[in-house]
Amino acid sequence: MINPTIFGVIPARGGSRGVPNKNLRELYSKPLINYIVEAALGTKAIHRVYVSTDSEQIAARASVIGAQIILHPSKLSTDDAPTFGVIRYALSSFRQSGYSPSVVVTMRPTSPLCLSSDIEAGG
Repeated sequence: MINPTIFGVIPARGGSRGVPNKNLRELYSKPLINYIVEAALGTKAIHRVYVSTDSEQIAARASVIGAQIILHPSKLSTDDAPTFGVIRYALSSFRQSGYSPSVVVTMRPTSPLCLSSDIEAGG
């Protein structure tokens, strides 16, 4: 693929069984969501970084640090909802906005040790 358009999608639900609001909890003085958004924004390969969430608070935080936001239905954020539903919803949102990425990279907000270089390397 020559010059693919790559979008990053970070699924970040508001609810959590184990740690309430975990994606907004601070880890070493910044919210957990910040780490993966900053890593994704720091790559040269990813053209747009999206946080897909059901939470207005997560959306507000991710927006402040530079992510685009997709507010998805709460049914995609249940304990047993598969990530693929969030990705499918994001793809539909992209198409409705006139975008057609060649590649979608999914990253987890619960991976604060993931660096831009890890994303660039595909790992």
